[in-house]
Amino acid sequence: MGLCWRAIDFEDNTLSIERAIVRVGANTHNKMATKSKSSNTMLPIPDFIKTHLLNWKSEQERRRALQPNDYHDSDFVCTALDGSLLKQEYVTRHFQLVMKKNGFPKMRFHDLRHSAANYLEYLGMSGKSIQAWLRHSNIQITMDRYVKKDMSAKNAIGEELNARYAEITA
Repeated sequence: MGLCWRAIDFEDNTLSIERAIVRVGANTHNKMATKSKSSNTMLPIPDFIKTHLLNWKSEQERRRALQPNDYHDSDFVCTALDGSLLKQEYVTRHFQLVMKKNGFPKMRFHDLRHSAANYLEYLGMSGKSIQAWLRHSNIQITMDRYVKKDMSAKNAIGEELNARYAEITA
């Protein structure tokens, strides 16, 4: 939510995570720092995300031109149609509506980090790579709290052990 346009380099296809938007009670705060040193990082921008970002930037510029007196001009990426900063509760509520509408189980927006960790692990990414992508301070947090081994992962290990044993005994 704290991502700013100035933190995105469209030529090098990177973005810098350097600030956070946090809610304390009824107040929203724009923090000039992230929760931890490992949270403050640079990430690559995949092409499909770059396309969405450029489209949104163009839409913000169009709306700014249409509403010069009413547009909340800021450098933030995550804004409402009038340029005002999105409220965290809006993201939470809207996410719940999308989940329900599409028949998915109830989950928190933050839980997408768990899904991402498991999908990256399924794709064969190393634990260290997943840790870096999720910006955790240590791999133990990533592997113990975010990556959940299901039965298919255990079956894959069993199949690999069978194949290795077959090679040895052949």
